[in-house]
Amino acid sequence: MFGLLFPLVIAAIPIPTPAPTLPPEIGHVTVRSRCGDAQKTLLRALPLLMRNDNTITGAMKGMAKIDSTQDAPLRMALLRTRNFSISIFNNLDKAKEQSMQLHVLAAASTNADQSKQFSDIADSIDAIIAQQNTVADQLNGYVDTSDMALMSKGDDTERTMSAATGPGDTQNFQSIQQRRQRQGSMADSNIGALTTNVYRDLLDKRQELGQTENQTTQQVRSMMSTCAAPRRKP
Repeated sequence: MFGLLFPLVIAAIPIPTPAPTLPPEIGHVTVRSRCGDAQKTLLRALPLLMRNDNTITGAMKGMAKIDSTQDAPLRMALLRTRNFSISIFNNLDKAKEQSMQLHVLAAASTNADQSKQFSDIADSIDAIIAQQNTVADQLNGYVDTSDMALMSKGDDTERTMSAATGPGDTQNFQSIQQRRQRQGSMADSNIGALTTNVYRDLLDKRQELGQTENQTTQQVRSMMSTCAAPRRKP
């Protein structure tokens, strides 16, 4: 959803050249210095959020292919989904640090327009972090619920077999198998319905996330344009 935003940030950062060490006394020097700091902060934050974008897409593609009637592939898919959510959480922890740094730069800037730009971008990044965190939470909850259904399915089957092989039990093997199939079908149906509902909910969340990311892209583009030609103080 961020499109070409990352290359845009990279291109906007000038290649450092040797220069005398002078205090940033002049207004435009101060502004440009803050811009460079903000761009470097974005270079650390944006890749993390973009990787999460790709991870969320991969998780949703995996969910779309899940067959709840096949235990082994289902368990593997749930494990991958769990790992996806962990990866998202880890990236978000790092992105939060960069967002905080951008808030600090906004507060430290003596240029009101620049301060507002930095603050607006930081707020948008915070919103993206919150939305991606919600998605990761939902993926985690989906795996937890599915795992419980699979465990319940196994426990019910074990209890059925134990009861059927007890002293004086008149049930035959065929009736045991039929009951196992009914229990398995119910669990499979529950996981299948859960997968469908979570997938649809994630589609809506993904659309909302895309809107926030598009807004952030426009804000960063505006900042880059302003930083390219900072205004001198009289």
